Amino acid sequence: MSKSHEVGERENIEPSMDHVNSVLRSIRNVNQLLFKADDRDKLIKGICNILTEITGYYHVWIALFDKSDNLLTTAQSGLDKEFQPLLDLLKDGELPNCAEKALNGRGVITTKNPSLSCEDCPLSDIDDGRSGLTIKFKHKDQVYGVLSASIAKKFVGEEEQLGLFKGVARDISFGYSRIRAEQRQERLQKERARSERKYRSLAENANDILVQIDLKGNFLYM
Repeated sequence: MSKSHEVGERENIEPSMDHVNSVLRSIRNVNQLLFKADDRDKLIKGICNILTEITGYYHVWIALFDKSDNLLTTAQSGLDKEFQPLLDLLKDGELPNCAEKALNGRGVITTKNPSLSCEDCPLSDIDDGRSGLTIKFKHKDQVYGVLSASIAKKFVGEEEQLGLFKGVARDISFGYSRIRAEQRQERLQKERARSERKYRSLAENANDILVQIDLKGNFLYM
């Protein structure tokens, strides 16, 4: 093998290894974020930042929906003011083509030429020359939302890339369902404490005698 051929092979391998390493770092950082984020906005914003800063996506956006498919909140990284037209679209209950396909399909939806196949999307001009990945995330039977990213065309069909994207969608579902469960438990505890204070006040200030007994006639409270 000639020296020039060896150099050429090494140059092809090194960028690929760098890319794989960035995918692995993203997975590690997302996993760490899952146990740090204590609300949904921190979770989805943190994931957007990780995917653009470490994995090298051009931009990433996430949209969360309620059970009636109404928009709850969004997060993005790499877009800033360019995200506003898409946000307005989502608030009006309309979805870009990639998101609609993701919500109605399974797995990762790949869009090789967004400028051609997603002409109605506000981001189609920005993504000219790039490709897109979009996937829904859900827990059990409830769909929580969609994750979408702009990526270099050479990476769009890579197994590592698709695996990372599916894993991130699962992580968002896990993290969001955990936060929802914790918030629901916190609300129940507050409601229970408020109810206890209310009835304690009623009992302590009552003019009549209040008695509570069980089915065997044992006094429980007086």
